[in-house]
Amino acid sequence: MVAQIITTNRDKLIAEYRQKWCELALSTKPIDRSRATSAINAAYAFAGRCPPEILFCDSPYTALEAIFNRSKLQLGKKQLWSEMDEQISVLCYQFASKDRQLESRVKGLGLALTGQIQEQSWKQGQRKSQEKLKAIFEHCIRPELLACNGAWLDFQISVNDRYCEAWEVFENIVRHCGWIFAFTKTAIVCDRPRILEFDRDNLLHAIGKPAIKFADGVLAYYYHGIELPKKYGKTDPSRWRPQWVIEENNAEIRRVLIQEIGYDRICQELQATEVDEWEEYTLLKIKNFIDNIDWEPIYLLKMTCPSTRFIHALRVPPNMRSAYDAICWVNWGIDPRRFSVQT
Repeated sequence: MVAQIITTNRDKLIAEYRQKWCELALSTKPIDRSRATSAINAAYAFAGRCPPEILFCDSPYTALEAIFNRSKLQLGKKQLWSEMDEQISVLCYQFASKDRQLESRVKGLGLALTGQIQEQSWKQGQRKSQEKLKAIFEHCIRPELLACNGAWLDFQISVNDRYCEAWEVFENIVRHCGWIFAFTKTAIVCDRPRILEFDRDNLLHAIGKPAIKFADGVLAYYYHGIELPKKYGKTDPSRWRPQWVIEENNAEIRRVLIQEIGYDRICQELQATEVDEWEEYTLLKIKNFIDNIDWEPIYLLKMTCPSTRFIHALRVPPNMRSAYDAICWVNWGIDPRRFSVQT
């Protein structure tokens, strides 16, 4: 009975710490620049470096512009966070791995921002080598990802009276900073997003509005974790146009369009007719599509996923005359019955 009470109290405390660190990781409050400066100076001092010049930016995107405009920025031979990370990693290894429940809530944000910003960096920094850009991101400190260790470490240090010299530096970085691009003599600090929207599964999601928005107006649209082009993201799904299904090249986005628009509406508005069926595949023909400058009929292969029941549609050449021929074309000429035998 006593052990059960202790376990219950322990789980309750861990839940409270998890909530605390989740709020820190997903905060949309503007950073306090004076506190951020103190946290960064302490981090540099812990790593045995002099206080850096600190440049504040409204988003990671404008931070990249600042990086590209400063040709003399030098990356240290050793990452700023490495020494602190060694201590934090040892502590995590002793007590637990990352807090997976908290990680599920913040990981999507961290990965989404990283992917977007890296893509933007390729565009902005085409003159830079990929190795240089990779090094820049290796020296980027992302507090929302650090927070995945925060709840459990906070519990161990505060409740179980454990010790970690790096803890105060770690906590203040997460509490007071956004992303930090840490160079030898310069730290470029990004403010937090002003808007963050999630669905019930903690995936970035918003309907007809951005799921992420920064103070400088940089924003991104997401549908249950899938990034959408502005054309779709800013529009309520009830107003999405069936023609977009044909125009869209990204298969994952195309699936989202089909899911929200509805297969029946797509067929009705595009005047699609069924040409042939083979197992879970249907070949469709669209006669009148105004964007088709050759006025040839458009053929789509409708595919229903057996496990998820999601409907996918892929444009196929107009010389397809059967669903079987179309799926062979999609599979680069491989007979689809070979997959059935293997399965």
